[in-house]
Amino acid sequence: MAEKTFLEIFNKYQPSGTDILAAISRAGRVSVRADKERRFLQAEVQFNDIIDKSILYRIEEEIKSAYKLNFMKILPKYPAALFDKRYFEQILLEAERVGIVARGFFSGCDWEFSGNEITVTIPFQAGGVELLKGADTPKIIENIIFSEFGVRYSVKIVSDEKMTTSTRERHRDEISRLDKEISEQSKRYDSAPTQASEVPAKAGKEGV
Repeated sequence: MAEKTFLEIFNKYQPSGTDILAAISRAGRVSVRADKERRFLQAEVQFNDIIDKSILYRIEEEIKSAYKLNFMKILPKYPAALFDKRYFEQILLEAERVGIVARGFFSGCDWEFSGNEITVTIPFQAGGVELLKGADTPKIIENIIFSEFGVRYSVKIVSDEKMTTSTRERHRDEISRLDKEISEQSKRYDSAPTQASEVPAKAGKEGV
């Protein structure tokens, strides 16, 4: 028996645009896990090519709305060979979304690949680096890469030693603001429910 397609599983969902429909048409095997009591849903979706995060996030929000969920997460699964330096910006975007990381923290950063090591250079002083380390951001990035591509990389975050004195002074207030934002996000993160259960949702004739 052929496996159900994405839209057969989520049969209450109507994609809002042709770009979303095109992405969904490239979806392969879908594995759904759900917690009906807490209205949480997580879907692992196989793709043979990269789908932009902005599109995946729109799909999540639309499914969340269609099924009146409290939480909806798509975990894309890609062939390991597709992971390269060009995709890393998307990894950072996901890290800001799922981790205890202030939005925009990675704006203006740079990254270098050396074997299975990645060094991320951020335009902040050492204090900014310590904030990210304290939030386990390097490990979050490593786990996102492994989740999506099944490969292990070691991630290191360093400050930009080439910053001028004026730039360092300008960033001092920014770090203070980001520290406060991370603290607030940490409180929300700690009080949030855990991920959807490991029990697969039953997708029968009515889908999810």
